[in-house]
Amino acid sequence: MPACNLLLSGAIHFSGCMATQDLKLWRPAIINHLYWTAASTPTGDPDEMQAKWQSMINHVQDIHEHSSPAFTSCAHPPLEGEARNKEWLEPGSPAATKLESVAARKALVKDIRQLSPQHQTFSLEAYHSLILHFAPKHTGFSFLGMYSRLLLAALHFNSNGNRDVARTSEGEVRYAVRYPRFRKGGWVVHPIKEKPSYGYATNLMVSLVEEYCKSPQALQESSAVLSSAASPPLTSSVQKVAKDEAL
Repeated sequence: MPACNLLLSGAIHFSGCMATQDLKLWRPAIINHLYWTAASTPTGDPDEMQAKWQSMINHVQDIHEHSSPAFTSCAHPPLEGEARNKEWLEPGSPAATKLESVAARKALVKDIRQLSPQHQTFSLEAYHSLILHFAPKHTGFSFLGMYSRLLLAALHFNSNGNRDVARTSEGEVRYAVRYPRFRKGGWVVHPIKEKPSYGYATNLMVSLVEEYCKSPQALQESSAVLSSAASPPLTSSVQKVAKDEAL
């Protein structure tokens, strides 16, 4: 998905000409449509995803019926009043022609047909960010310290990955408007999730006390075995040279 996004964003280069200025207004909606194409096709049918993607070329020209049997008409209701916030592109205009030449590129369409409706990288990126919270790069840790912090990060992520969205006292979903750097001033809307829980930490401490009460020696032996599995530091593999010889 990110590769297609970059290809689309890079292909529609916004210069000062009228055609590209018209396309600039449609750029966020087109990128949203790219994600919707995959998310709205749970079966992953490549023909359906291609048809949905290419329907965008008609949609921006105020054409909402399509020739492909895989997707015959736009899924949105009639767009009137406040639902309309952009000017339609004139059919056959330079802007419409330019957009079609980009959206119909063989390399892009090939990627569209292989989009995953389920597996995205944002959760993995969130997990990597969480690791930095438990094990910041500016601090050095022992093998046991680093190993323990990675386990804690995984436990925290798994315990809080499916939190419900937060709601107001009236039961309405709460949202936040954010301004990611990659949007360059643009905004995105995110639902606010409930605060994370730390019940896993309580369970860990209870289990630790129970194991210690059963056999302190067994717990110490387990810790010693884990410490013995530590890899030697990377610097130990470097063959040092005398300073005189290096000079």
